[in-house]
Formats: sequence, structure tokens, C-alpha cells
Amino acid sequence: MNKKIMLLILGFMLTFSTFTYAYSDHPPFPGMPPKPLDKLERLTKELSLTPDQKAKFLENSKEIEKQAIEIEYSNFSLRDKMENELAKDVPDSKLIYKYMEQLEQNFLKMRFARINNIIELKKMLTPEQQKKFKELISERKKHEKKGFKKPF
Repeated sequence: MNKKIMLLILGFMLTFSTFTYAYSDHPPFPGMPPKPLDKLERLTKELSLTPDQKAKFLENSKEIEKQAIEIEYSNFSLRDKMENELAKDVPDSKLIYKYMEQLEQNFLKMRFARINNIIELKKMLTPEQQKKFKELISERKKHEKKGFKKPF
């Protein structure tokens, strides 16, 4: 029974860490250089943002990415603690569950920050830019349905 729980937890860890890496826009490991904000730059061009709109959006996005890097470092620490606990002869399942909850909370915190950034962007768009934004989202959804996730 205990082996089943440990295998389930290990499977969750692998799945969660792979999912986190696949959807992140920041370095996957400490010490690696951050990825450029190419997606955001492309989005600002496609929406024809004014210099003020672009500056505000990129400033917000860069702040969110700084938070994402801090959270990812925290997640590395949490995963390390969880792996160390799992390596013990008698792991504390409550402690492992606590680490898993913290990882999930960190993930949600970043998702909410990114969603709020999009909401703030939408507030500053002109009606024409809002129409273009909807078209970009629709195009992205079509590609996702085909199994290909196209970035903005």
C-alpha cells in the first residue's frame, strides 16, 4: 500500500514538473539565462500597440516573469525536500502532501498573475485592437485543437 502511494506521488511529481516546464516562459533551471520575451514582443507588434501601451504591458510582463523565476526557485527547493522525504525508509506522507499543496499554490499564483496581465492588456486596447486580439486567440485555439500550441 505504501509503495503504491509513493509511486503515485512520484508520478505526480514527474507530471507536474514536466507540465510546469512546458508552459513556462522563464529558465527551467537555476543559473540558466531567462528566455527572451519574444512572445510578448510579437503580440505587441500584431496588436500594433502604441509606445505607451507597449511599455506598460511589457513592464507588467517583466515583473510577472521576475515573480515566476522566484517561484520556480522555490519550487526547486520544495521538490528537493519532497524527494528527500520520499527517499527515507518511512516517509511522512503529511509532509509530502504539504509540499505538493505548496507547489500547486505556486502554480496557481503564477497562472492568476498571467491572466490578470492579459486582463490589464485588454483594458487598455482600442476597439480595433480588441478585435485583433480576439482573432489571435481564435487562431491559437484552432492550432491547439490540432495538437499544436502556437504561441502568440
